[in-house]
Amino acid sequence: MLSGAHREIKQLARQVAIYWRYGRGAGSVPLASFKAPTLQEALEMESQGALELAEAWTAIHRPMPSIAYLSGMLAGFQASKKFLRMATSTQAEWSRCISQINADIGTMTRRQLEADTATARLIAWRDGYEATPRKADYLVTVLKATLKHARTCGWLSADPCAGIEALYYCDRSEIVWHAGEIEALCDAMQPDMARVIRFMWLTGLRRGDAVTVRWDAIQDGVMIVRTSKSKGRAKQVIEVGPDLSSLLADTPRRSTTIMSGPTGEPYSPDSITQGLIRALRRIRKKPGLADFAAGKRLHDLRGSHATDMVAKVLADPVFREGMGWTSGKTSAPSRYVAPVTALATARKMVKKNGE
Repeated sequence: MLSGAHREIKQLARQVAIYWRYGRGAGSVPLASFKAPTLQEALEMESQGALELAEAWTAIHRPMPSIAYLSGMLAGFQASKKFLRMATSTQAEWSRCISQINADIGTMTRRQLEADTATARLIAWRDGYEATPRKADYLVTVLKATLKHARTCGWLSADPCAGIEALYYCDRSEIVWHAGEIEALCDAMQPDMARVIRFMWLTGLRRGDAVTVRWDAIQDGVMIVRTSKSKGRAKQVIEVGPDLSSLLADTPRRSTTIMSGPTGEPYSPDSITQGLIRALRRIRKKPGLADFAAGKRLHDLRGSHATDMVAKVLADPVFREGMGWTSGKTSAPSRYVAPVTALATARKMVKKNGE
């Protein structure tokens, strides 16, 4: 038995959860949680996650490094409630970044972090990852969160990351999957995999949510999905229109999840990405199609859905009449409508519809 740890089993709306926490009350620290549709499945997950639970308990009892160094601030942030409230996948990714930051500059002292030269020193460290700008920016993001936590706790008075700008920039607003490309893509896939692609295109769901959304999420013509990105705190509300309704009608009910493989097991998010990559390779081997859907990724299905939604709203006659926009006044949306994914493309589609 783990000393100081407490176990609790809760019956939630659609599943059973087993919670492990260190301590009791508001000051307790989450160690691990195991959720499944049935108690037996939750117990099996708990058994498989015994090592994860033990590591979480050990981390709490491990002596903390001194907060006089960046290494101690990193450890303190990793043990904080804010960090523990993050999704498991986010914690894993951020933990890798924390380890890298600690290895690189963990010996920086509080005095060095508060010095006038601290920002220049951190920029020089970031520029060491210039060849991989996205990684560099991710490391800086984690460092910024760590130092913000340190200031909140009173461990640090300055903000040496304030002058650090992003290295990576990519505008994907006009990278949109079109209907013809989706048809060609799905023709190059197995039917079940193609169904997932269409489902993502019609709903705008992230791949992790698309493969786990259940049939009972559909009520009265609306699909309500609690997104995994926010541990279920944010909801994505999707109207089940004619195209999505037709797709769902053709989808076999093999399990509680809507999208599943031939055996009834849900697809893993990575398998969807790999399925897309393989289909693109098959298509691009054909004569004249070497540049088919060049530069487009799986996640761009979400942006494509957003583009379609914005275009429909801006082109809606009732909406335009309510705003007093004539059919030729295509500049009005850019002045009054907040920017969203692919708004530039949406305006082009509105202009085309107006003509």
